[in-house]
Amino acid sequence: ETSIDEATTEKARRYVEGMDFPVFFGADLSRPGTVEPFNGWRPAKRPHAFLVGADGRVAWRGEPGGVTVPAAEIERALAARWEGVAARFDGAPREALDHLRSGRVAKAYSAAREGGAEELAAELGKGPSADLARAAKLEGEKELLGALEIYERVAREWKGTDLGEAAEAKVRAFRASEMRKELAAAEKLRALEAELAGKDPEQARAAYATFAKRHAGTAAGERAGERAK
Repeated sequence: ETSIDEATTEKARRYVEGMDFPVFFGADLSRPGTVEPFNGWRPAKRPHAFLVGADGRVAWRGEPGGVTVPAAEIERALAARWEGVAARFDGAPREALDHLRSGRVAKAYSAAREGGAEELAAELGKGPSADLARAAKLEGEKELLGALEIYERVAREWKGTDLGEAAEAKVRAFRASEMRKELAAAEKLRALEAELAGKDPEQARAAYATFAKRHAGTAAGERAGERAK
């Protein structure tokens, strides 16, 4: 069993540095703003997930990955969120607000841009813009599968917008012939990592070293070589 001390806490902090949402480690008096959430919500287990509505109330709580959040709760939370955004931008074009209140966020974004409601468009585009930035970061780090998954989702969900077109352009680039070898190797490495989880370290080292030789010249091969070391 791993003890929780300053060393393990620092390791956890480094692990979550790339996450684009707040991660709290408990009552850390040296980090203002991290104490109140724990004192107020007191999760029984970690990791623990909360679905917080636009009104600030907890709509659902549970273990991430272990429990499926009820769809009805998600719909209610999203509806309240978009209603709140619509109320803040009540002077925006009616078409944009109607789309927003119906949950058609991409259409609301397009209507806001066409109607000159740039502030509303910027608000609605924050999510996909952050997704594209995250995908670009993953791409730069040679995490190609993760990047492609994000690009594909944004292209699908924001089709017909400039954000969707930017994502689709990246998807087409990923599907070009020169990228197929990289993606195929990345898929195989992902499968290998899942297969080796919990296995003997020496067995894992040998498997990663073999993979690195077999897929030399690819980002996945380089990553496997690092795993072997």
